[in-house]
Amino acid sequence: MKEFAKKHKADLIIFGCVLALSLGGLIPFFIYRNSNRNGLIASIYRQGELLLKIDLAEEKEERTFEIEGTKSKMEIAVRRNAIKVAHSDCPTQYCVHMDYVSSPGLPIVCAYNGVSIVLEGGDSSSIVVG
Repeated sequence: MKEFAKKHKADLIIFGCVLALSLGGLIPFFIYRNSNRNGLIASIYRQGELLLKIDLAEEKEERTFEIEGTKSKMEIAVRRNAIKVAHSDCPTQYCVHMDYVSSPGLPIVCAYNGVSIVLEGGDSSSIVVG
């Protein structure tokens, strides 16, 4: 084994450095991922116009409220760091089937009503669903 280590010393050093850099590169990903769970802001738009902003971190209990879409009313449900479309009269129901969204990146969209819901992290401007 000592012979192998002497013969391949440079290879082992390079392998160790690559491994350390690879694992070290994952640390910011996990820190960023967990930090976005705090201070989520939900922005609700109708045809590109901002209707409402909700700080989801401030929500203590699950609650629902109505907004007016372009064709019908929609029921929105919020809870701590999550939001969903609870009811819509749209024919496909894609927005309702998305369930709760809790991370920035992918918007909830109801094309029938022209409504979109975008989540933003407290220090991030990205969009998402989780």
